[in-house]
Formats: sequence, C-alpha cells, structure tokens
Amino acid sequence: EMKSATKILENKAVAAIQTCFRGSQNFLSYVVKNCSVIKIQACTRGHLAKCLLKRLKQEKQEKMEQDRMILKNVAATAIQSSFRGYRDFVRFLMKIFIII
Repeated sequence: EMKSATKILENKAVAAIQTCFRGSQNFLSYVVKNCSVIKIQACTRGHLAKCLLKRLKQEKQEKMEQDRMILKNVAATAIQSSFRGYRDFVRFLMKIFIII
C-alpha cells in the first residue's frame, strides 16, 4: 500500500513536470511565432511605405512636368500675341505711310 501511494505520488509529480515542460515549450513556440509575425508585418509595411513614397514622388514629378508645360504654353501664347500685335501695328503704319 505504501508503494502504491508512492507510485501514485510519483505519477502525479511526473504529470506535473510534463505539464510544466509542455507549457513552457508551447509558450516559447508562441513567442517565436509572434516575433516572426511581427518581423513579417514590419517588412511588409516597410515595402508598402517604399512603394507609396515612390508613387508619390512620381506623381509629384509628373505634376511638376505638367505645370512646366502649362507655363511654357502660356509664355508661348503671350509671345505670339505680342508678335501679332506688333506685326499688325507695323502693317497699319505701312498702310498709313503708303496712303500719305
């Protein structure tokens, strides 16, 4: 009976030790997986941020190019308008001098 009680006590102790060991293994496994997930998320977010920055820079460059083209068109229109006005004025003066 004494051996039986000792055997039962040993079995309970072994079960408790195994439970603690398995619990610690599961916890370590969770920590490793959690760290891996965090690292993957960080890499993914970094990649997305780089892609966004590249796209924003490209959009800004395209906008600047578009603005530059608009400015060139406005300048060209102003020059053409001035030249046409000057040309018409010269023609007018020539007509006046020819008539007089």
